[in-house]
Amino acid sequence: MMKEKEELQRMLALSHEKVEEYKSQLASQVDQSGKAGSAGYVREEKQDEGIYKELVVRMEKLCDNLQEQRKQMKPPKEYPKNEEFKDAKVVASYPSHESTKPGIIDLDIHPIHENFIMSGGKDSNVVLLDHV
Repeated sequence: MMKEKEELQRMLALSHEKVEEYKSQLASQVDQSGKAGSAGYVREEKQDEGIYKELVVRMEKLCDNLQEQRKQMKPPKEYPKNEEFKDAKVVASYPSHESTKPGIIDLDIHPIHENFIMSGGKDSNVVLLDHV
């Protein structure tokens, strides 16, 4: 029985060494530059640590890169121009969503009956309009 226990302990020690070896191999293979487009890097997580500083820095860099990309984007040529709306007149106005949380999150037009328009707002309300 003692021999079996010793053999199990030896096997566990070997498997622990293998795990540590695999961890170090993985860490050496992962790009640690933090550049945009890179896979990132492995970091040992600590319980109840929250967002660590390196992650905040990476998120801020990514945010800056995305903002620059958006600034360089141009609308497609088929988008309507402001001149096309000069002659438009307001026929009716319906306060469809609460003003405490202004904003529409989603808008959809029925695929068959195009006079039905549905909007979902930040106020958690859904409004169905019949545009006749």
